[in-house]
Amino acid sequence: MPPAAPEGEASGPYAPDPRAGYSYDRVDPTWGPPSAPSTPAAPPALSASTVPPSGTSVTHAGPPWLPLAVVMLVTVLVAGGLFAAGRVGASTRSSAASAYVPTDGRATYQQRTTIVGNESVASTLVQESTLQSGTTVIGGLDWTLGVKVVGVVGAGPFERMRFWRTTGSEIGNLGSSQQQVRVYRVDDAVELLGESDQGGAHVYSPALVELPAQVAVGATWSGAGTVGTRRYRSEFRAAAAEPGCLQVRGTIAETTATGQPGSTRTVVRTWCERRGVVAEEVVRGGVTVRTDTISSPAADPTLRTVAEPWTWSDPERWKRRDFDLMSADASLGSGPMAGAPGAVPPVLTASGLVIRTTSGDDLVATTPKTIDRWTSLWRMHPGGTLLSVAAFGDVLVTTTSQRAVVAYSDAGVRLWSLPLDDLAFWAPVRVDDRRVAVADAAGGVRVVDLLTGEVIWQQRVSAQVSGPLVAGSGTVVAFDAGGRTTAYAADTGEQRWAKDLPSTRGVILGDTLAVRNAATLEALDLQTGRHRWLLPQTGTLDALTTVGDTLVAATQLGTFVIDEQGTIRRELPAYESVSVVGDTMVGWGRTEAEFRAADGSVLAVIDTPDLSLTSSGTPPLAYRQGVIVFGRNWTFTSWSDEP
Repeated sequence: MPPAAPEGEASGPYAPDPRAGYSYDRVDPTWGPPSAPSTPAAPPALSASTVPPSGTSVTHAGPPWLPLAVVMLVTVLVAGGLFAAGRVGASTRSSAASAYVPTDGRATYQQRTTIVGNESVASTLVQESTLQSGTTVIGGLDWTLGVKVVGVVGAGPFERMRFWRTTGSEIGNLGSSQQQVRVYRVDDAVELLGESDQGGAHVYSPALVELPAQVAVGATWSGAGTVGTRRYRSEFRAAAAEPGCLQVRGTIAETTATGQPGSTRTVVRTWCERRGVVAEEVVRGGVTVRTDTISSPAADPTLRTVAEPWTWSDPERWKRRDFDLMSADASLGSGPMAGAPGAVPPVLTASGLVIRTTSGDDLVATTPKTIDRWTSLWRMHPGGTLLSVAAFGDVLVTTTSQRAVVAYSDAGVRLWSLPLDDLAFWAPVRVDDRRVAVADAAGGVRVVDLLTGEVIWQQRVSAQVSGPLVAGSGTVVAFDAGGRTTAYAADTGEQRWAKDLPSTRGVILGDTLAVRNAATLEALDLQTGRHRWLLPQTGTLDALTTVGDTLVAATQLGTFVIDEQGTIRRELPAYESVSVVGDTMVGWGRTEAEFRAADGSVLAVIDTPDLSLTSSGTPPLAYRQGVIVFGRNWTFTSWSDEP
C-alpha cells in the first residue's frame, strides 16, 4: 500500500499519484513560423498593450525521421531546462528562511473559519504557490496591485530578485473577488510585500519580515514601516513545532498618520519546510480567523465535462468589435492587463469563459465586462511552464514542464494533478464524455478520468510520441518517432493493431483513420488497421479536421475536402487555420476568412487585413455567438451576432 500523502497535499486524485510512478500592427504577409509573444517591459513602466486507386497496397520504407528527432530532442532539452529551473528557482542563494518557501506550483487545500462571538462561518480554499523572478511576477499580478508592489521594491536589480506569490481561491465561489493574493520577496528573508482580497489591500513599505534569513527556534525580530497611509510595527518570535516546522507568534500594531492608535493583530502561524504556512490564527478585535490545512475535497459530480452543442446565426449579418482585456483586483479595482499573453492558444469553457495563458505561465479566466472590455475573473498557476491547455466542458486540463497533468474547474479550483514519466507537449484529447487521453514524450499513453484524475489504463509505444493523440469511435491512436501508428481500445487499453506508418497528425472520420505521412494522406480502417486509400498532398499541413461527413486537409498550397472513401469532393483555397461549428466551416486565409456550409457554398466572407494568424501564432476561437481572433497583446477582435 503506498504511503499516505502529507496532510493537505492531495492524496488520491487531487495530487500526484504515488502509484503512477487592443490595436493590431500591420505585418509582413510573407509566410513564416509563429512569432513568440513579446515579454513584459521592465518595471516600473508597466504596459497595457504589453492519387493511386483505392485499395492499392502501400509499403513504407520509412521516411527520413532525423528532422523530427532533432526537433524533438531540442524541444525536450529546452523544456527539460525549464523543468529544472522551476525546481531549482531563480536564485541559487540559500538561507534558513528559504527552506520554508513551497515549490513552484504547489497546491494545498485549507479550511478557513471566521469566528465572531458565538457565531462561526467556515469556507474551503485551495492555495497555489508561484515562484518567479524579475519582471515576471509583476506580469502575474493585477495592474493596481502590481504598481504598488513595484513602488515598494524599487527599480534596483529587479531581474535578480526572487518572489513568491500565493493565490487562494474559495471553493464554491467564482471570481477574483473570492481570491486572496499575497506577494513575498524571498531572496534571503521571507518578506511580505503586499496582499489583497475582498476584505482590503495592504502593501508594506518596507516589506513586513515574516521570517528573517537565519530564522531558528528562539529567534526574535521586529520591523516598522508604513502600510498604506498608516504606520505599522511588528514583533515576532519563533518557537519549536513538529519536526521540520516552526511556530511564529507575534503582533502587528498599526497607528494612523497622525499617531493615533489603530488596529492590532495577534498572529500565530505554523511554517513547515517546503510547505509554507500550514496553519494560521489571526485575532483582530473580536474577530478570529483560523486557517488549517486539510485533505483535498471530493470531486464535484455535477461539474460539466461536456459542452452543449450550438449553431451559428447567419455570419453575413455579424459585426466586428474590438476589445481590451482589463485586470480586476478584489480591493484595488481594475486596470490594464500587465505582462504579455502566453504562447498556448486560448480555450473556451462550457460556461462561456475564455481561458488565456500568460508569459508567466498563469491561467487567466476572462469574461465580458462592458461593450468594449473584458475583464479577468481568476488566475491560477499549475507550476513550471505551460505546454498545453484544453477545455472539456467546464474542466480545464493542462500539461506542464514539471512533467505533470493538472486539472481545474471553471471556478479556478484545482481538481487534481497527475505525474507523467516525461513532458507532454500536446494537449489531452477527448475519449468520451468523462475521459481524456494524454501522451508524454517518453511514449506513455494514459486514459484519465476528468473529474478525479484516476488513470483508467496506461500503455507505452516503442519510441517517443511524435504528435497529438487521436481518439474517437472507441479507439485511441498514437504516433511515434519510430514510424509506427498504434491503435488501442478506448475502454481497456488493449492494443488493436500497429502499423509501420509514420505520421505526426491524424483525424478520425467514421470508421476511418486518415493520417498525414510526408507528402500523402493515407487512410486506414480504424478497427483493423488495413489500408483503405492513399492521396498525394504537398505543402505544409495547416489543418486536418472533419466537417460533417468529410475531412478537410488545409495546406499552404490549397485545401482538399475528402469523403470517407478517399474521393476529393472539393478543392478550396489555402487556409492557415480552420474552425468548425456544426456543419459550418471557417477557412482563415491571410487577409480574409471564408464561412462555408457543409456543401461548400460560401455563406460569408470577412476581411481581416489587419490581423495575421501567422504573426500571432494563435488560432481563432469559436464561441456561441461567433469567432474571436487574438493579437499579440491583450486586445482581440470578434465577429459575432452579439448586440
